[in-house]
Amino acid sequence: MSAAYLLTRAHRAVQAFTGAGAERLPAGHDVQRRGSPRADSNPDGASVSESASGDTAPTPQSEARAVAPEGEEDGALSVATAEGHIDMCDREPSSSVLRIGGWALLPGAMVSRVDVLLDGRSVGSARLGLPREDLAQAFPSAQAPVCGFILLLDMSDLSNQGEVTISALAYGTDGSSTRLPEVRVWIASRELPFDDHGGRAAQLRERAQRGVVARERLDEPLSVLVFTHDLRLGGAQLYLAEILDRIISGSDWSCTLVTPEDGPLRTRLEEAGISVHVTPDYGLLGVETYEGKMAELLAWASVQGFDVVLANSLIGFIGVDLASRLGIPAIFMVHESMETPRWSVDTHRWLAPHRYVRERMEQALGAASAVVFEAEATRRQYIHLGDPHRFRAMPYTVELDQIARRGESFDGSTLRRRLGIPEATTVVLCLGTFEPRKAQSSIVQAFSLVAEQHPDAWLCLVGDLGDSYSGAVREYVTRAGLWPRVVIRPMVDDPYEWLGVADVLVLASDIESLPRVVLEAMALGTPVVSTGVFGLADLIDDGRTGILCEPRDIGALAGALERALSATPEERRRITDAASSMVRRNHKPEGYARDFVRLIEEALEQHDSPRPQRGRNVMSPARTHGL
Repeated sequence: MSAAYLLTRAHRAVQAFTGAGAERLPAGHDVQRRGSPRADSNPDGASVSESASGDTAPTPQSEARAVAPEGEEDGALSVATAEGHIDMCDREPSSSVLRIGGWALLPGAMVSRVDVLLDGRSVGSARLGLPREDLAQAFPSAQAPVCGFILLLDMSDLSNQGEVTISALAYGTDGSSTRLPEVRVWIASRELPFDDHGGRAAQLRERAQRGVVARERLDEPLSVLVFTHDLRLGGAQLYLAEILDRIISGSDWSCTLVTPEDGPLRTRLEEAGISVHVTPDYGLLGVETYEGKMAELLAWASVQGFDVVLANSLIGFIGVDLASRLGIPAIFMVHESMETPRWSVDTHRWLAPHRYVRERMEQALGAASAVVFEAEATRRQYIHLGDPHRFRAMPYTVELDQIARRGESFDGSTLRRRLGIPEATTVVLCLGTFEPRKAQSSIVQAFSLVAEQHPDAWLCLVGDLGDSYSGAVREYVTRAGLWPRVVIRPMVDDPYEWLGVADVLVLASDIESLPRVVLEAMALGTPVVSTGVFGLADLIDDGRTGILCEPRDIGALAGALERALSATPEERRRITDAASSMVRRNHKPEGYARDFVRLIEEALEQHDSPRPQRGRNVMSPARTHGL
């Protein structure tokens, strides 16, 4: 990002901050929401980028362009005001998702929530706390580095087309409301299906199929091929490592794993006897690159004699596609609580999957022998894309016996000294990789609202990636004067040390299926504060097994933290006892691996495979109590 660009943006922002135009509404004002949209039915979020947040209209390819108000230069966006500005409204060429973003800074108050309005009606609350370097340089406000917001709106769900009016309402923690200036945008026709004009995609699929080598299947132990997105220390990756450890290490089956990105889990997998194959990428950017990668994988996999494919996470869909071309069954494990249009613009926007590739992904959901979800709410979101009888909710389990042993071994004083945490503090822990959907920026702002009332409380954020989002969170902490009561550390291989010093676990994600860290904290007897999205709303009974709040609302999150920190020891014990009992009752690890093995065997039986016999999975008792 050039210095000239920053200076220009800062100058315009200063001009806007001293200008007029925003409508300040009285405290307590709210807008009637259409259908009360939930975060789990309208998930979104991509960081505001330099290319997407300029002051000119989007390119024609975005199929959304700004319409200048009378008297303004054609294509110019609305002039910002003292309170904020919508300065991004565009659409990816291959997506039906409209990105609506901007910034909000309320004089004398912290922004608690931003609702986006389409033709005067709310279409959802925006994700808050996105980094804005330009505003950070323009204003000394503590909130300036994290004052960005964004909403991803799937226009295929709406009837609005042609010229529409987009605005936003910013709600302050003081109860005030401010309407940001409107932007008129032209929305072209809805996204069209991929058109294989000239039959090029079909030709490439046929050419890729030529590389398949017919191989006689011998009576050998089962050979499993796994596809995943990366080998970092995330929840989906750890889930995969644990389930493979149980079903592969405890049997005579063999396993090969394919990933486009290496990571620390590779060593653990290889020690368990799993071969890891790292390939640069899955070719998601176009028809040529995808089918080229598929041709390579088909030629390689067909000679290996694999019997079944396990595809982990949405990006692992390529494994299901490959399995269908090899004529073998596949099981698809979907962790993401968002459908493919929003997914491609959110957590993996850098991929920008081609429309053809997205359609292959959607077809994989229908082609898989079974699709496994960790939460029933996520299953319901996808159910229209395949056979409901093949879509199964199998909630996570955790290693309860191992967690109990770790809990018994904790020496709180020693752990706190090792981690640099004072003895007489109440530790509020957020454990997870820094990313906008996990809302660490909202957590630190909410903590600042309750810190004065709880001077012994410290906030520990573990999962710093050293990127621009992490940097913006650090800059906010500096400006807000929260050091050293806020501790920020990178992700660690062993999270239990941090769980061992935590007095409260906080999770503020606006998209989350069923995070394992919540189950681990509950099993350890740590009270949980969480947003009520997807599986978390089913897991946590507010006030009984934890504390819930609305997502994308900093004031609501601060209120939930206040409830946890003000609770008496007896109230906390009542919540943690109920939560621990619930986890041990409903998330028993015994049997999960056996159920998954049964799922594989059912897929093999239902699939017309020429192989008459396969090695049996004979998991030892030691291998059946982990998941």
